[in-house]
Amino acid sequence: MIRLVQMADLHLGRQLFSTGYPASYAKERREAAWHALKTAFAFAEEEKAGYFLLCGDVYESDYFTLEDMLRLRNVFAGHPDLKILICCGNHDPYDEDSLYRLVEMPGHVQLFTQPDLHFFEFPKDRLRIYGFSWTSSSPADRTEVSASLDDQYTNILMLHGSVPTEPGFANSYDALELKELKYDYIALGHIHEPKLLSERIAYSGIPEPMDFGEAEGGGLNLIHLDGSTLHRSWQSIASREFRRREVHLEYMDSEGDAMTKLLALAEPKHFYRVTLLGEVSPSLKEKIPLWEKALKDSFYYLEILDRTTGVDQLEELTKMDAELMELLEQNLAQLTQEEELREMALQLACRALWEQVNGDEN
Repeated sequence: MIRLVQMADLHLGRQLFSTGYPASYAKERREAAWHALKTAFAFAEEEKAGYFLLCGDVYESDYFTLEDMLRLRNVFAGHPDLKILICCGNHDPYDEDSLYRLVEMPGHVQLFTQPDLHFFEFPKDRLRIYGFSWTSSSPADRTEVSASLDDQYTNILMLHGSVPTEPGFANSYDALELKELKYDYIALGHIHEPKLLSERIAYSGIPEPMDFGEAEGGGLNLIHLDGSTLHRSWQSIASREFRRREVHLEYMDSEGDAMTKLLALAEPKHFYRVTLLGEVSPSLKEKIPLWEKALKDSFYYLEILDRTTGVDQLEELTKMDAELMELLEQNLAQLTQEEELREMALQLACRALWEQVNGDEN
């Protein structure tokens, strides 16, 4: 049986200028990507995998330094029992400035360096792993990935590209086109979410999400191949997730009610972007800008997007029927002299009237 791990799109060194969160969080995210790589290798060894496929965009060539590349080599060197294969993607092309040219990798690391399809052969396992590397961040022509395969071998393709086809993106492929190929498995990189095209063709997604535009959880694929039998499983390894949530507020909600709804989401290790929806009182709406700071100790990171509508129901109902509202206030005054009780009763009555006029959207 052949066991291999598929991972892609680490983007080591990514600067995260446009994420919106402070630089301290960006620094933590960059280091988390390195931690994800180490976690993935530990997982591969625990599962007794013999091969580790890195399917492109291992690092960001614009920001990765020679010191970073030496660090990467040392991480690889710490796992000599794993055969590590790398194909370069559009963010880390094997061009004339590639840092792979400056640092000699350990012997168990195999790097695809050509823009055309070729393979590494592992006779002991009767295995051939095909691939190619981007040699430019924007090549003019697409690399063809069909090959005359020897069915005496297990044949695997590593491919950094877009499926489905992406206008202006050179290495784009149609799903049906890939399904017609005879590879035993196709390991894909480039798309940042786990995506299964068939049981034998899959993206593993980004191992460690970096912003709210990426999948909530990052991970890798573990592949078992035994002749024609294949088993694939996805494993999450992300230390944090970027979670987008919605919280619906009601007009009668107090600030305490709203806080309770927000705190029900809180898991302190994740990033949250919470959108507030609903119709609220003007007094509550005025307080919303203060909630991020008030809740900072309960969340690792919290953004609140206010999409509520602030409506003074008493004012609006008075505009619609001043006589009715005056009568309501007079009746309440006769029922109780307690100002707080009258105010609560008036709000409840307004709520009931408002729902009759506008419909109860809750």
